[in-house]
Amino acid sequence: MSMNCNLNGCSTRKKSKRTRKTKAGLPILPEEVIFNILLCLPAEVIYDVMRCVCREWYNIIRDSNFINAHLLRSTSGLLIHNFRFPELAHFVEMKDSDVTVTEERYPLRISLCATCNGLVLYLDRLIVIHLYVANFVTKQQMLLPIVTYCDPIFFSLAYSASTREYKVVHTYTDINGNFCFEILTVGVDKAWRPVRTEHLCCANLRTLCSISACIGKFMYWAGGSSLCILSLDVETEMISLLPIPKGCNVRKNLIAMGNFLCMTTVLSELSWDIWLLLDVHTGEWTKLHTIDLEDHRNMFERMLDPDKLPLHPVASLNNGELLIFSGKWPSRNRISYNVKTGKIRPLLSCHPYGSNVYLPHIHSLVSLKLC
Repeated sequence: MSMNCNLNGCSTRKKSKRTRKTKAGLPILPEEVIFNILLCLPAEVIYDVMRCVCREWYNIIRDSNFINAHLLRSTSGLLIHNFRFPELAHFVEMKDSDVTVTEERYPLRISLCATCNGLVLYLDRLIVIHLYVANFVTKQQMLLPIVTYCDPIFFSLAYSASTREYKVVHTYTDINGNFCFEILTVGVDKAWRPVRTEHLCCANLRTLCSISACIGKFMYWAGGSSLCILSLDVETEMISLLPIPKGCNVRKNLIAMGNFLCMTTVLSELSWDIWLLLDVHTGEWTKLHTIDLEDHRNMFERMLDPDKLPLHPVASLNNGELLIFSGKWPSRNRISYNVKTGKIRPLLSCHPYGSNVYLPHIHSLVSLKLC
């Protein structure tokens, strides 16, 4: 990767007995001090500016230990993609208990599929069989092998911490209408591999035709009216069935809340139960709370028009402190609700042209060379 900077500007030679400075006039600090200072900066600033200061900083920034440490400190947000303008997206995050929205622009027209640790999985809008994994901060991208069957229903991306590998999952229906499932390890596999689903019935497999929620090494699907949720462990590549809590409405949505999976079940147009998955292995759930916004119906009808109800919870921020709701498709309006303060805010500026892609996202320095 070319760099328009001089990486030889850092020297440990003494200029005097009293001070030690680099040729650029910077004081020489212990490496651990520089490491911790750089950790506090945004990924874009680190990559675009700080890595060009001197060779010492460059080496720190490109080290996998620094990349992983910076990833753990990165602020999670929500990436909302614009269908009508594929090169445009918006990044929603919480700062000081308030919502901020910033515009994201990409160098090409893309269809976002999934994100994980700052990596973005996307399809080329011009050549839809071309699937890429990219980091738009580091300007790296990798073309993945062509999928077995060119029916790009849903793609998911997850990280296997034990092997330090990223895996992509593709769910689709073949020409016979069968629900199929294949997986690929980024940077390793040259072709897609089928996932064994013989133990699943058709009703369970139909659940795969929905957007997944990814938390850690697990992917989850809850589409359709099934009384179960499908979970995939990307390390073992084994699929399991998780029952939903007894008595729950089968109309449900899955939302990632930090490192936990949450499920929202519908009580009315403006009320929901929020359930937290305690243990993926035992399928144990607990109800966090019930959200009832019926008292704000008049406000929502003014924001969305009456025919755009009911609202649907689509995402969360700050470990569930903020919930994002969408009106009935093709509503262009998004609403945020602060569970702690009860504050409701329209997010009209996020998507004046409409979209339904809500991806948990961070800006990171994760390198595709590590895949």
